[in-house]
Amino acid sequence: TGVIDLVFRALLGKPRSLPVAMLRLFVPAVVMNVCISNTCVMSCLLTVIDKWSLDIGYSKAFFLLPLSYVLLISGTFATFSTSTNLIAQGLLLSSGFEGFSTFELAVPATVCTVVAMLYLMVISPMILRRFYVSSKGASEQEGKQKMATRRAQNRYDVRVQVTGRALKGESIASSGLLGKVAGIRDFLAYERYGKIQQHPGEELVLELDDVLWLRTNIEGVANLFHTAGVAFLALDLSDEVATFDPQSRDLIEAVLDKESPLVGHKIGHARNHHAEYECPIVAFRAFNGFQGDDSESVDTPRASGPEIGATPDRRLEAGDHIILNAPTTFYKLYKDSSHFVVLRKVAHGEADSADAHDSSK
Repeated sequence: TGVIDLVFRALLGKPRSLPVAMLRLFVPAVVMNVCISNTCVMSCLLTVIDKWSLDIGYSKAFFLLPLSYVLLISGTFATFSTSTNLIAQGLLLSSGFEGFSTFELAVPATVCTVVAMLYLMVISPMILRRFYVSSKGASEQEGKQKMATRRAQNRYDVRVQVTGRALKGESIASSGLLGKVAGIRDFLAYERYGKIQQHPGEELVLELDDVLWLRTNIEGVANLFHTAGVAFLALDLSDEVATFDPQSRDLIEAVLDKESPLVGHKIGHARNHHAEYECPIVAFRAFNGFQGDDSESVDTPRASGPEIGATPDRRLEAGDHIILNAPTTFYKLYKDSSHFVVLRKVAHGEADSADAHDSSK
């Protein structure tokens, strides 16, 4: 429903120091953890941390593992707070011993949680210092460029077609695409009348039916889904994506499990191995693929330029991330499937505006 995201974003704010940021995350998470399983709390906060870390300029690595430790410890607060407590309680009772009362472990759990929070606030930044953006001797502009590189982590390759007449004759820079879809970091290539030109500049003048290869973060993919004048093209070469009613479709992010029927097959042939899904692949990110480091700016990429990773000949592997243009029933049907390690909604067709409907996705 997005309630947790709204509540936590309001509570977390935009702290200026890492220890304060960690504290503002730990405290509400621990409070919620008293009543809910630590596994549920961690899974709910993953997307919150992903977005919030970008906003405040710190890598999510500073928060994910420390938060996991804090939740494991604070989860012992009440007997029902974690499965470990319940198992221990069951063993005590089955062995003839008196079990714990509901909050008997609350005091030691609280003390241990506070100590763990303080320890992690001090030690984690030291151990994880490699994730800092170094600003020594750097100008403010250089710092912004390095921050942009960090925000470009976890990027997806997507392929979109220019369908809106309002974009014809506009350059990439003047079209508003880069501003409206702020997640776009790399303009990899464009295809016009069957000819592909790699690494074009933002001064490229758009024509109707131009095909653009872009590399963007997950928010950028979601924004493209609702952007008028552009339409997703399937990476698995499915044709029916152009006929879909966007009101009845969702974007679903999936991490492939080794049991997935897609693993080992080329992206271009993927449709042959998941026809029952009824959803084309519209974005791809390789598992542990290189996506830039803190020493290079997105404004001054490697001399060879970023390469297209989601070609039809690319073979899918376990751990690869894909985004599917799926019917609204897909998530409910496959959320517990052994085909996927993770399955989550990225964008909802029901949220499409009139402009998005005109984009003829």
